[in-house]
Amino acid sequence: MKRLALLLCSLGLLSLISCGGGMQSPPVTVSPFIPLNGNFSFTGTSQAFSPNMIFIGGPLQTDGNGHISGTLGVSNSVSNCITAGTTAAFTGNIDAMNVVSLTSAPINGQVVSFSTTARPNGTFAAGTYSVAGGCLTGDHGSLQAQHLLTGAYSGSVLINGNPINVSMNFGAPGTPDAAGNFSLQAGATFTNTAACGGFTSLATEGGSQNALTVSFKLGAGANPVLSFSGTTIDGTANMLSGTLGITGGPCDQLKGTLNLSK
Repeated sequence: MKRLALLLCSLGLLSLISCGGGMQSPPVTVSPFIPLNGNFSFTGTSQAFSPNMIFIGGPLQTDGNGHISGTLGVSNSVSNCITAGTTAAFTGNIDAMNVVSLTSAPINGQVVSFSTTARPNGTFAAGTYSVAGGCLTGDHGSLQAQHLLTGAYSGSVLINGNPINVSMNFGAPGTPDAAGNFSLQAGATFTNTAACGGFTSLATEGGSQNALTVSFKLGAGANPVLSFSGTTIDGTANMLSGTLGITGGPCDQLKGTLNLSK
């Protein structure tokens, strides 16, 4: 009787397995990719032609299938292989693991390829780049990626005990120069400025972003002129902090810490 019971139990177990019951693998879920839409910079540090650096940046768009495209500015630091002001079309994709891969159209015979990984918080893991063809052929190295300042930011600065409210709108950045500086253009509006002459709006007369470092002046031909020197908090460029100084007017030579957020 014991043998019969064991046989029946075995048959019952086989029936469960054959009918799909019990011992099934859990379903595999794939996270959707993080779309890259906006303005980005990519800084490569050569491991083959040190101290060469390569700078890439500008607007990128991602479609619903993860295909990425954009016309980006490109330059390099220690030769004329890629001169400042050069632009090239880049195409590639971002996969389900959020690995970003992009390749340029030929630039004076040089094809630049790079790869990095986008994180859910908007920053990027360290990546790699390489160059094939032309006078930089064989160049390769590490890569750092981050967002460039674009769009609307707001915050305040305390000048002589008086809180001044600041709203800024950064336009699309320019192409990188041979040192990796991306030119910035922005307009700013202010409230609560009566103690400093009552200015309400100023435009940039020059500025740049290099990695996390940001500087610009506001007030071309105006009085006062405002100068900013500071940094984005991280690679997302969602927060900006630094010193804002005033030249001219009732608050001449006064300064304070300006914090802006997107």
